[in-house]
Amino acid sequence: MRIIFIVVLIICFNKIEAQVFNRSKLDSFMVKLEQNKMAMGSISIYKAGKEVYTKSIGYKDSVQKLKANHESLYRIGSISKTYTATLILMLKEKGKLSLSNKLSTWFPDIKNADEITIEHLLRHRSGLFNFTNELNFAQWMTQPIKREALLQKIIQYTPNFKPGEKFEYSNTNYFLLALIAEKQSGKKYHQLLHEFICKPLKLKRTFDLPDSKFFSDQTISFKKYADWVPDTNTHLSVTLGAGSIVANAEEVNIFLHALFTNKLLTKKSVEEMSTLVDGYGLGLFRAPFYERSALGHNGGIDGFRSAGYYFADDQVSVTYLANAVDYPFNDVMIGILSIFYGRNYTIPEFENKISLHTPEELKKLEGTYSSKQLPFQIIISAQSHVLLFKPSHQTEIKLAEKERFIFEYKAANLQVEFDVNSQKFIMKQGPGIYEFVKQNQ
Repeated sequence: MRIIFIVVLIICFNKIEAQVFNRSKLDSFMVKLEQNKMAMGSISIYKAGKEVYTKSIGYKDSVQKLKANHESLYRIGSISKTYTATLILMLKEKGKLSLSNKLSTWFPDIKNADEITIEHLLRHRSGLFNFTNELNFAQWMTQPIKREALLQKIIQYTPNFKPGEKFEYSNTNYFLLALIAEKQSGKKYHQLLHEFICKPLKLKRTFDLPDSKFFSDQTISFKKYADWVPDTNTHLSVTLGAGSIVANAEEVNIFLHALFTNKLLTKKSVEEMSTLVDGYGLGLFRAPFYERSALGHNGGIDGFRSAGYYFADDQVSVTYLANAVDYPFNDVMIGILSIFYGRNYTIPEFENKISLHTPEELKKLEGTYSSKQLPFQIIISAQSHVLLFKPSHQTEIKLAEKERFIFEYKAANLQVEFDVNSQKFIMKQGPGIYEFVKQNQ
């Protein structure tokens, strides 16, 4: 699971009510994304517990080119955290635990465990280091790992801050919550998911896959170079509780509707879950959209991107699960919601841009670069007119051309400016400015 950036839909103008949406326009938007190789995936929209729109674009695989459909299964990434938080609150309602219980009850060897509460874990306020940020994570993320082995890694990490001090997103928190749920129930996480959520909601297309079992309708993810190519395949034992669930878009909506209409938890628990501190609840983010506001989560794992949000005032839930993205994911969500809610929205035109660089020029930029300011290297490689950027501790990304020898990756607010003559580049990300120099080959 590479670092994923939070989907934030923040725009606010006058209220527009829409009872009937332009279905053909939404179809056209999705088809245009597909035809221009900007995205693949499935969308489902529910209102008052019934599906009012569904559309799938792209392929499930890279060999047979089987088209995605309503039944297609996607890795939902960190939307899994909302399910894990729900299971924890279910156990709380059954008297199995309290949110004030200390982590030391189960894992006394973890640093600060006697100060970290379950609520700290749920709210990402534990201070525990995010194991997916480990420098060599990309080297072991595709291999199966036993719970105890990952736990031992976590025990060795130094915390980033004192418990409760601030919010900092960490997959470590939800892996530990999954283990706590297992210990308090005597059942494995996938059994809890089935018994407490899937069975009562009659979900047939929602699974936790710690063994990375592959179903026939399961999609693979893609990344874009000159064309789509298969992305990495993180082993789902690595992401237990934090990003290990596979589902289709409709069933994520069924889950969200059931959660926010108190079919799974009491009204009091849902209110507790929805109470935000520093923008985060118990496994939930808030996503403003004009005058409306939704609760839910987004996620990303390998080439998959996902968003599942519920607008309580309208009883509308929207889930978009993508297995390929080359157009900003947040912009796709804004387009979907704008069309659904009847806002003035122009479907974008996708022009075939002429590259600013020749393949030969990009080839000269290839190499391994290091910095005195950061403890990792960056590998630059080129494929035709595409420049690839790979930190040694993460999977690679495709850089977009901004100007001559200046490239960017907007999702991470990243800019890379090459000095061809000096064989170095300046990397800018947020307020940080870092110099990387090419190593002798």
